[in-house]
Amino acid sequence: IDQDASDGEVEFIFEAIKPMRVKGNIKDDRIKNILTYSMVNDLNPGTRLNSINFLNSKKTETVDIEIKSAVIDVVRYDTNAGVRREAFKLLTKFEYDEEIKKTYLYVLMNDSSSSLRIEAMTALVEAGKEGYQFSPEDLSIFKEKMRTDENNYVRYYAKNVLQENQ
Repeated sequence: IDQDASDGEVEFIFEAIKPMRVKGNIKDDRIKNILTYSMVNDLNPGTRLNSINFLNSKKTETVDIEIKSAVIDVVRYDTNAGVRREAFKLLTKFEYDEEIKKTYLYVLMNDSSSSLRIEAMTALVEAGKEGYQFSPEDLSIFKEKMRTDENNYVRYYAKNVLQENQ
């Protein structure tokens, strides 16, 4: 109901056995649990998007491990490309690490949406510019994408990454 993240409060209505109303701070464990559960498990893509959009609008000092894990699951496995895209945008706000790199590589290799593969490639290229190194296994993924991806952008930047890492 209340998605204004500026005050740090969020309010929900949901149905369990009976309709429920919960209000609390994003730092509360029960609020985080409801957000992460609805982001990953709700059947309604709009509800999943609302959870992601709330988190995306909230400025947090540190990223909660449960929230990060839920966002990664959504980026990798959600059936709705729009939900995956919004979760991907949220993921790019987190500090780049090995788990995020693996998620970008997963998207690059597996996502049916060429725009998400482009976003993953762009994020990986940016990480490379910032000094992050790619392993031989990572480079083999770029080599495969250079040869097989249907998108010219992905093929072009995969080739560039390979050339820069020789």
